[in-house]
Amino acid sequence: MPDVTHYYDVWHVAKGFIRSIEKVSKECPEVKPWLKSISNHMYWCAASSHGQSPDVIVAKWQSLGNHIQNKHSNHGPLFPACLHDDPGTQTKPKKWLKPSTKGCEKVVDMINKTRVLRDVRKLSPGQQTSNVEAFHSLIIRFAPKSVHFSFLGMLTRLCLAAMHYNENAGRKQAKNRDGELVFIIRYPKFKNGRYTLQAKKVHPTFEYVDDLMNTLFQKTLVDPTHLCEEWKDVQARVPATLSAKFQRPIKADAVEQHVSRFLKSKM
Repeated sequence: MPDVTHYYDVWHVAKGFIRSIEKVSKECPEVKPWLKSISNHMYWCAASSHGQSPDVIVAKWQSLGNHIQNKHSNHGPLFPACLHDDPGTQTKPKKWLKPSTKGCEKVVDMINKTRVLRDVRKLSPGQQTSNVEAFHSLIIRFAPKSVHFSFLGMLTRLCLAAMHYNENAGRKQAKNRDGELVFIIRYPKFKNGRYTLQAKKVHPTFEYVDDLMNTLFQKTLVDPTHLCEEWKDVQARVPATLSAKFQRPIKADAVEQHVSRFLKSKM
C-alpha cells in the first residue's frame, strides 16, 4: 500500500533499545543512571517532530551521543544544538560519560546502529498503540481466554467491552482530599526493578448498563418485532465452526481403530 504511511509505536521501540542498553550497564555501571533519560529522549524525538521530516527525528536522536558526553552544540545541520536549559541548573544532574571509555563508546555505537536509525525514522509522532492494547486487555475481562464462548456469545461480550471502553476511556485523574492529583508507583516486570509512575484514574462508571436496561424494558419488550428481525439477520451471518470442513468419521469405526500408545503387549 504505497499511499499508507507506516509508523512504529514508540513504547515498543524504546523497550527493545533499553533492554540492549541494560546489558551494557551490567558491564559499565556508569551507564545505568542514563537508562530513563535515553528512553525519554526517544519519546521526545517522536513527539516534538510532528510534521517534520524523518531525517530531523534521526538527527535529534543522534544528538544523544553528544549529549551524554556533555556536548550540546554542533550536532549537525538538521539539529545543531540541544534545546534544554543549562545542564548546571538540573536538580539531580547525572555524571557525564567520559569520551573514549568503554561504556560511552558502546552506547554511542548502539545509538548509531543502522537498525536503530531505521526504526527511529518510523516512530509515530502522534497516535500510539496503547489505547488499542488497553481495549484488548479489557476484552479479556469480559471474555476470558480460559472459557469457551459461542460466536454469538463472543459477539455480545465484545459489544459490552466496547461500550464499557467508550464510556471510561477518557476518565480523569483521581484527586485526594486536599485536591492533589493521585499517582501510583508500579514495578513492571520488563523494567527489572525500576519503577514507573502511573496516574490513578477515577472509578469507572456503568451508565451503559442503565441504557441497555431502559432499551430492554421500554422498547424491546413493548415491541420486539424490530429486534427479532435484526436477531435473525445476525444468526444468518454466524459462520460455520472450523471443524465443519473436516470429514467426520463414524464413531464406532474410530473406536475400533483406536490403539493406545501405552498398551503393553502380552508376554
